[in-house]
Amino acid sequence: MLLDDQINVIILAAGKGTRMKSDTLKVLHHVAGKPILSYVLDAVQSCAKNRYVVIGHQADAVRSTFSDPSLTFVEQTEQLGTGHAVQQVMPYLTKSSAENTLILAGDCPLIQPSTLTSLLQTHQDTQASATVLTTHMKDPYGYGRILRSENNQLLGIREQKDCNSQQATITEINSGIYIFNTALLQNYISTLQSNNNQKEYYLTDIIHILNDNDKLVSAMITDDPNEIIGVNTRQDLAKINAIIYDKINHHLMTQGVTIVDPKSTFIDASVTIGHDSIIHPFSILTGTTSIGSHCIIGPYVNLNNEIISDNDIIKNPIFSQTRSL
Repeated sequence: MLLDDQINVIILAAGKGTRMKSDTLKVLHHVAGKPILSYVLDAVQSCAKNRYVVIGHQADAVRSTFSDPSLTFVEQTEQLGTGHAVQQVMPYLTKSSAENTLILAGDCPLIQPSTLTSLLQTHQDTQASATVLTTHMKDPYGYGRILRSENNQLLGIREQKDCNSQQATITEINSGIYIFNTALLQNYISTLQSNNNQKEYYLTDIIHILNDNDKLVSAMITDDPNEIIGVNTRQDLAKINAIIYDKINHHLMTQGVTIVDPKSTFIDASVTIGHDSIIHPFSILTGTTSIGSHCIIGPYVNLNNEIISDNDIIKNPIFSQTRSL
């Protein structure tokens, strides 16, 4: 990602993810062989001047999983909302010279660097105090709704649990991804209040505060709602797995790999395959598996952390035998 200037990045990863009903922290669940949080870190890596990861539940597990010394982990000992999480990072931003700060959740593995680049460009072009990434969803349930004026200016964001019946019908939703002017963020973050149904400090309330103080707030609508899907349930996890596996297969096919049936083939993001190799159905390739060129794999082959040389043929023994009647 190439940006006009580098920015601070705050990634919110303190929540347990209770709807996952898991002993494993939500952002540490794997999607196509990688922890959810790693996709978000990858998306922001090339744009970040400073990367701050707000952690809480299973903080030590997150630290040990992501040992990159360039990351700064900031602990939120009490989970009192997204605004409270960002407040924990403020002492670090006083030392930063970055004009803008990107804030996003650690559970949105489909977000693309190109979308973040466009968001920053919109922010800079409009000279806004804050810019919100939004999208339209046919079923917006569970997402904060974008409130606009009659002349289409963004007025604020209303969380699902605080929506009235009319606001609940709005299909434009908040992605949870924002860029703020750093100085204004520092100025207003301490003014948040918890007078809502959840008794939490909402980061979204800063949008209302900025508007009340005559600061311009802009928005950019992404056409792909999949990009902003957060993982909150096992169903979300399955949906995102399917999307990422499809992207991996599509990329490999454009690089000259034949995948006979993409829908029944599961290849981790960390796997490499050379051109003119053929992957037959029901093959599962995981870990650091590396397959050379002109190979034949499958069907029904499971390879984990294997190195396959050029021109090798790997078949499941059960399906490589010729049976006579």
